[in-house]
Amino acid sequence: MVLPHNRIIKIISGLREIQTVKIIRIHTRSLTFNPELLSDSFVENLTRFRPIFCVFHINSHLELTEIAKNRTEKLITSGILCYSQTALLNGVNDNSEDLEKLFTELLSISS
Repeated sequence: MVLPHNRIIKIISGLREIQTVKIIRIHTRSLTFNPELLSDSFVENLTRFRPIFCVFHINSHLELTEIAKNRTEKLITSGILCYSQTALLNGVNDNSEDLEKLFTELLSISS
């Protein structure tokens, strides 16, 4: 997601032209370090390539700022399928309480 948006759209467009490519999945940490990268115009451009999946790498509930939640809601309401991936990190999310906070917060987005 840190590439220029027109380049990302061009790459995805090229992938859509390949008949054997059925699923496009984008993994990113942009939601946690710069959610503004997921602008309304970029999300609108992504919708042209549905089904498309966004997998966000989120390790702590503290990373889910209001803008990150808003951007995720925008993706979901635009028909982009959103998932998360979490790495277990010592001292960050290595206990059930922290993981519960994270997963509960994620499930509350757009529900």
